[in-house]
Amino acid sequence: MNDDLSALAHPVAPPAPSRLRRLELTGLALLSFGIAAYGILSAASGLFLLTVPEKRDIVSAGAILFAAGVGVGTSAFGLLAWRARLGGGRPWKLLTTIGAASLVVGLVAAAVLPVPPAYRASASGLLVDVDGAASIAGPIGWAEKRNDDRLTHSIAFSRDLFTDRSKLENNETLRADLTVTRADGVRLDHQAFFADVLATVAADREGGRLTQTSFTSRPETSLGAECMRYDRVVEDRGVPTYPNAVFILANYNVVCFHPTRPIVVTAGWSHR
Repeated sequence: MNDDLSALAHPVAPPAPSRLRRLELTGLALLSFGIAAYGILSAASGLFLLTVPEKRDIVSAGAILFAAGVGVGTSAFGLLAWRARLGGGRPWKLLTTIGAASLVVGLVAAAVLPVPPAYRASASGLLVDVDGAASIAGPIGWAEKRNDDRLTHSIAFSRDLFTDRSKLENNETLRADLTVTRADGVRLDHQAFFADVLATVAADREGGRLTQTSFTSRPETSLGAECMRYDRVVEDRGVPTYPNAVFILANYNVVCFHPTRPIVVTAGWSHR
């Protein structure tokens, strides 16, 4: 009798998961490992950016900890899914604790620690950083579009003053933009470069669509860098929805050489 009871007391191995269940667990594990790899690589990239002086403004400790927390947490849950696939029985308590704690730490860090300076709050909305070289206060309620490639980083804001643009008088628009361009390959001296920019802008007619009515330029010395301002007013006869109408487009721009980096910064706004 005692022998029978002792036999019943031995642990019984759980049944092996079915083929479908193993496929589900394999997919879950691979998904978790993929997210984990992305999180860990993002955290590593953030740590690397902290070592680059001109990039420090676009990363924060909160973002790095969030990425690391997601990476470690999803790694732990991926291991749990893989172990369950192999018929390992109950989840490891240590992995469960590590996974949950890592995700909580990441979320808390993202919520509590300061956001990157690239998106720090300002009185007029968001002070948006472009490539760590220049920033612009994002106007509230305007549409925003970013463009980034190997040589140029830019952000553009737009606002149509009237939602109903079916009437000619309601087609009033505002635009603003900030562009940062690498200037490693610029062989002209700064004044010659400014002259070339001004000549190009003044000659632009967009295939005959624009008729220039005024163009002025002047050196700008109040921004702590070598800059040139230029203002341009044109008549626009090429608005697709009103081909016979004449719109007045006023542009106000400034172009600068960054004081410490081989970068050209261009900012402008327009009213049509």
